[in-house]
Amino acid sequence: MILAAIISIYGLIFLIRGKGMGKDAVAHPHYRLLGGFLLTFIPVQLVLGLLLGIVIAVSSPDTTEEGFKDKLTLPSFALSL
Repeated sequence: MILAAIISIYGLIFLIRGKGMGKDAVAHPHYRLLGGFLLTFIPVQLVLGLLLGIVIAVSSPDTTEEGFKDKLTLPSFALSL
């Protein structure tokens, strides 16, 4: 989560400034493209999390809410992988 925030901050910096980090950074239009690309990580993570939740819900249609809580708690989920 922290890494995604750092990547997004660098993406904003590259997108707004149009040059790299450092004292002697040279402006180049590719930095703006890199900044736009770096800003796509958070939406991609949200979509992948949503898709993972949908896949888990569809793969076990007869499971109740308590069953999902038991299935997705860390010890049982990590051991089933």
